[in-house]
Amino acid sequence: MYKRILTVAMAFVGITVGAGFASGQEVVQYFAGFGIWGVVAALIAAVIFAVSGLAFVQLGSYVLANDHSDVFGEVTHKYVAIFFDVVITFSLFCIGIAMMAGGGSSLNQQFGLPVWVGSTILLALTIGIGLLDVDKVTAVIGGITPVMIVFVIIAAVYAFSHMHLSFAEMDAAAKSVHTAVPHWSMSILNYVPLALVLSVSMSIVIGGDIANPKIAGWGGVIGGFVFGALMVVATLALLSRIDVVAGDDLPMLTLVNQIHPWLGALMSVVIFLMIFNTAIGIYYALATRYSNNSRGRFVTLLVALPAAGFAISFMGFQNVVSYVYPVVGWVGLALTIVLLVAYFKTRSDIREETTRRGKILRLFRLKMRNDKPFSKRHEKALQTALEDSPADTQDLHSTIGTAAVDQLEEENVDYDILPEIEEAQEDTNQDAADAEEPPADSAKSQ
Repeated sequence: MYKRILTVAMAFVGITVGAGFASGQEVVQYFAGFGIWGVVAALIAAVIFAVSGLAFVQLGSYVLANDHSDVFGEVTHKYVAIFFDVVITFSLFCIGIAMMAGGGSSLNQQFGLPVWVGSTILLALTIGIGLLDVDKVTAVIGGITPVMIVFVIIAAVYAFSHMHLSFAEMDAAAKSVHTAVPHWSMSILNYVPLALVLSVSMSIVIGGDIANPKIAGWGGVIGGFVFGALMVVATLALLSRIDVVAGDDLPMLTLVNQIHPWLGALMSVVIFLMIFNTAIGIYYALATRYSNNSRGRFVTLLVALPAAGFAISFMGFQNVVSYVYPVVGWVGLALTIVLLVAYFKTRSDIREETTRRGKILRLFRLKMRNDKPFSKRHEKALQTALEDSPADTQDLHSTIGTAAVDQLEEENVDYDILPEIEEAQEDTNQDAADAEEPPADSAKSQ
């Protein structure tokens, strides 16, 4: 359980930390650029991130969502759900453009490579890794995140131990920074929804793969807290060296380069990988949303959408952050409010569903065991629980049934797998096999 919670938490941080945050560009324009008041804004934003991480991932688990529209359809009016679906599509695509631009900038600033080289590498990785199933995508995203956390802490320790400005001097130097919004309070209203729009779609997909909403919720809240804490630390670190890093495309990379060029080179790679984290989260979620469970359509979208973002990205990374991000942030504010309100209204239902799924798990285990009786009363209770759940019955068999089988295997108990669970497992295995094989048309063309 704890391993799953940690995986979800790191995945949430990974999809939320995009090109702007990993590079320090977002932190400078939204927080450090406002001096001490920017730190206050970062602290408030950190609390909101923790609550939102809990809400988004747990809502995904509650309905066992395959994409974000499943949650919107459950907690909002039909037309509101359609509107937010369009909002997320627009927002994610805009941020995807920034990822492609950031991929080029990260390798350009450190290694002097042409911008198109880094962007092309990112494009290839996004498409290639995106063809894996959601569990493998989650593992890839979560696995890279701890490395980024270590580098942010290293940079912060260096910045704090080499402070050469007083707080008054930091405030004065921060005034020269071009900020994304005119006032620090607007940073909370604009940046938090921006980051949450970035993560909401893939957060819901990740939550939808977890049968137990309690586990999903813990993963989300820990992930939100870790991201918020990172943001506060990064704000303090960059503010302490604001006179040095202001104006650079990648302020965090500039800071690490001051420690040692070799660390700068490693940091450049880490930033690139975090940019990739966000890119894969965005394009995988969009391709899943509009593929209608068609493998061929999914592959087409997974190629076409990143390619379009790649083409538009050459307007430049700083320009994308300065002009595109604020628009996306304001659009995402309404989405964030609606989802948080819906979550708090649904909390009692989520608690009830968590208990219900625990009951379904126990009944699945009992029904499959050869050494325990399973009565008609048990069968009626199981069917009632399955029917009362807001999640799709087949999805319940796929997630909870598979968990029951895994537990019985670990306990070395004699059992007979239920046909409906076996069928769900076969479908899952087939999807995984399809994800690892090229489509037939592609194979023939090669």
